[in-house]
Amino acid sequence: MKPPPIAGRLQNISVLLITVLFISCQKESSPQSESSNNKTTSKIITWLEKQKATASAEGVAKIQSLKKNLDFSLLTTGLFNSEEPIIIVPIKKSFVATSNADRNPINSLVFFLDNKEDIRRGNILQYISTQRVSSRRVLANFFDRYYNFRITDFTGSLVYVTVTDEIAYELNYIKGSVNYYKSVEIKQLNGLTEACYELGWYYYWSDGTVTWKPIGRYYGDCLPVRKINGQTYRVNCGGGENNGEPAEE
Repeated sequence: MKPPPIAGRLQNISVLLITVLFISCQKESSPQSESSNNKTTSKIITWLEKQKATASAEGVAKIQSLKKNLDFSLLTTGLFNSEEPIIIVPIKKSFVATSNADRNPINSLVFFLDNKEDIRRGNILQYISTQRVSSRRVLANFFDRYYNFRITDFTGSLVYVTVTDEIAYELNYIKGSVNYYKSVEIKQLNGLTEACYELGWYYYWSDGTVTWKPIGRYYGDCLPVRKINGQTYRVNCGGGENNGEPAEE
């Protein structure tokens, strides 16, 4: 499987910034009323329950754990680009995530709403950096600046993970500039059987080069999620569903 044109993938970085990583709108908004907060909490729980319908047994367990570890007391709402409602809920440290556990991520859960105020998608976003934040408020300020394109000194990664704890892709920065974008993909291994595939990361570097880092091999048809060495990865299979929603790529 050949990677798409480099220019197109680098152009997609700006699209990803708009469609995937919008946890930034944690603006210093006034707190919700108790009744409004309860309504929002109920909406989130209902949405998470619906995701179990398309999840594996392991995925259902992850969603259940996620529900128990959402810190609704720090829930905030806002608008992205002055028009799209979002909800951000911090995830407690007690949430046991396989994805990037060795990189000590700070996990948050972001929801995007449609014009009817219904949740259209929800994602875990991982903040990974040696520039550690001292509080959730500081992290909210970081994301606010990030989505207003005012980040000039961030060195680290923002990683997209599904609510069932499946890694999909990552944006890495050095001093505020994109260093690379990488996505989990598969490619057929030439010279072996047609059913043999290699799972790995495609790195799309800011200088226009592309590199491949294998994760593991498997046999059989392409599946939306593969588990290798204890970690699960969302694979670009040319279509399909992402927790009941369209795949990103």
